[in-house]
Amino acid sequence: MKLDIISVDTPGNFKISLKNVSIYGLEKLEVTGVKANLTEHVVNMNFSVPSYTLLSKYEMDGRILVLSLKGEGESNITATDVTVEYELKYDLVDKKGEQFVKIADQHVHYEVSRAYFNFTNLFNGDKLLGDSTINLLNDEWKSINDELKEGIEETIKSVSATIVGGIFEKVPYRFAFL
Repeated sequence: MKLDIISVDTPGNFKISLKNVSIYGLEKLEVTGVKANLTEHVVNMNFSVPSYTLLSKYEMDGRILVLSLKGEGESNITATDVTVEYELKYDLVDKKGEQFVKIADQHVHYEVSRAYFNFTNLFNGDKLLGDSTINLLNDEWKSINDELKEGIEETIKSVSATIVGGIFEKVPYRFAFL
């Protein structure tokens, strides 16, 4: 999957922008559960992915946990054993005599069993400081993930809205949930 940009801002004044993003591993995505309540207009889906790798150009600045991070360059973010719970609430809209699904709200929760980070050119290329920071990020991956979780879930919602919304714009409701 290719995305132009992913941006994550945390309440703690940390910003990271990933550009020209390529995501690998989603071809192994498995739908592990689907539950639909068509009367209430709610669909719940569970997904799992053994691993994904996100390659991009990055720019970051700010504090995460106790770390001050600054840099721009190439990034590689990999996560393993990813599970996602996705809830879609929808409305029905009429277009040309047909009913179509329109996304009203989404909720996302994800978990990973491990995450790995690599960023080139941290701290203007200071190799010693950059390498030790990368090691710390990878040692403290769980805390980093927890700190970024809200922003990552918002990103998943945005990507999901684009994909799911694009499908539902073209497929009438009577064919959407057979």
